Amino acid sequence: MEEFERLKKNTTTIKWINILLLIIIVGFLIFDCLLILNNSDNSPDLQKAYMESVFNSQFTGFEGDSVKAITVRVLIDKVLNNNSENEHKIKINGSSAIFFKDEIKNDSEYIVKLEYENNGYINNIIIKEINDFNNTNINNLEDI
Repeated sequence: MEEFERLKKNTTTIKWINILLLIIIVGFLIFDCLLILNNSDNSPDLQKAYMESVFNSQFTGFEGDSVKAITVRVLIDKVLNNNSENEHKIKINGSSAIFFKDEIKNDSEYIVKLEYENNGYINNIIIKEINDFNNTNINNLEDI
C-alpha cells in the first residue's frame, strides 16, 4: 500500500510538471506571435519591395547592348502581356508597345535599356537598333 501511495504522489508530481512545461511552451508561442505581430509594421514595405522585384525581374534579363531581334520580340510580347494583365503599364520608347513589334528587323541587333518610375517599377523600355545608335550624335548618349 505504501508503494501505491508513493507511485500516486510521483504520478501527480509528473502531471504537474507536464502541465507546467505545457504552460511555459504556450507562453513562448504567444511571445513569438506577439513579436511577429510587432514586426508586421515593416511587412508592407517588404511586401512592396518583393512585388517590385518580382515585377521587374520579368524584364531585367532582356537589358543589354547587343540584343538579337528574336529576343527583342519576346520582350515586346512580355510587355504586351503585362500591359493586358497588370496595373503597372510599360511603354516602349515612350509610346505603346502594340505598334513596335513590326519595326523589329530580323537581321539587326538592338540596345535595350530599362527606365524606372519613382516607385521603383519599370515603366519604359528604350529599344534602339544598333545601326541607329551608331548614327546617333555621341552627345545624346544619355538619352538612350
